[in-house]
Amino acid sequence: MILKKLKNLLRDDDSFDCSEIEKLIDDGDLSKALFSVNSKIKKRQDSAALWTMKGIVLFEQERYSESIHAVQKAIELDSEFKEAWLVIGPSYHILDQMEDALEAYEKTIEFFPEDIAGYIGKADVLSHLDKNDLAEETILKALEIDPDDQDSLETYAEILSELGKYEKSLEIADNILKMDPDNLDILVNKSHDLIELKRFEQAITITDEVLKRNPDDDVALSNKGESLFELGNNEEALDFIQRSLDADSTNDDTWYQKARILSKIDRKDDALDALLVSTSIFSDNIDLAKNDESFSNIKNEKRYQKIIRD
Repeated sequence: MILKKLKNLLRDDDSFDCSEIEKLIDDGDLSKALFSVNSKIKKRQDSAALWTMKGIVLFEQERYSESIHAVQKAIELDSEFKEAWLVIGPSYHILDQMEDALEAYEKTIEFFPEDIAGYIGKADVLSHLDKNDLAEETILKALEIDPDDQDSLETYAEILSELGKYEKSLEIADNILKMDPDNLDILVNKSHDLIELKRFEQAITITDEVLKRNPDDDVALSNKGESLFELGNNEEALDFIQRSLDADSTNDDTWYQKARILSKIDRKDDALDALLVSTSIFSDNIDLAKNDESFSNIKNEKRYQKIIRD
């Protein structure tokens, strides 16, 4: 979408031909595209459009900091060059520079009020900043523009889930799946909502559907493990949780679920090890553990007391 907008703008500028760069980007030949745009910049160093095009090429190369630098040069040359803001926002976003991303998305909305991209980006940033009420208001504006846009609907479903509006999130997920029945991310998110609603058998059915297509989906494995645990199938639950950690050992929630299961089957030392990993990755899990009855077997252990104090 960004490239298409910039292509259209550059075509309107008859002072140079950008077709070569367009084709190289479309063909995935990003090194040659970068060489080409740099060659053009040498002749037109005052072109905000070319600096923005360079930012796009660098973005496609996943060189996000350099992309930001190039687009900042475009903005220095022309702060009203609208397309520059379209490019810089996603780079800030990927680098977790959320306040800068938010500013860029707000600029995008100012310049392109009928384009959903700025609203989607802003909503996602607000959600990451735990401002989910504002995120919901923002994504609803995108859906006013295009009620059937899948990216907007996916963002909306995620925000609803964060707000605890699980039934509404499931409704949106079902609408997305009618358009895109192979959307595994939405199926995984749907299983999460079902778990939150304590509809564990249905969650297992959904995770099984995902795992048939992608046996190594770590979140689906974790969600199935959690559901099995809630249904009292501890050993089978532990197997799925371990498979999830084998796929991704950095997920704090999966370590937390492992700790719950191990505590329940009285493997105290292993449970404490898993809980320590979980809380080290995400300290908010300390408060979660304090009121979790799954840890009744280890609450009197000195290591447990140290974990929840730290």
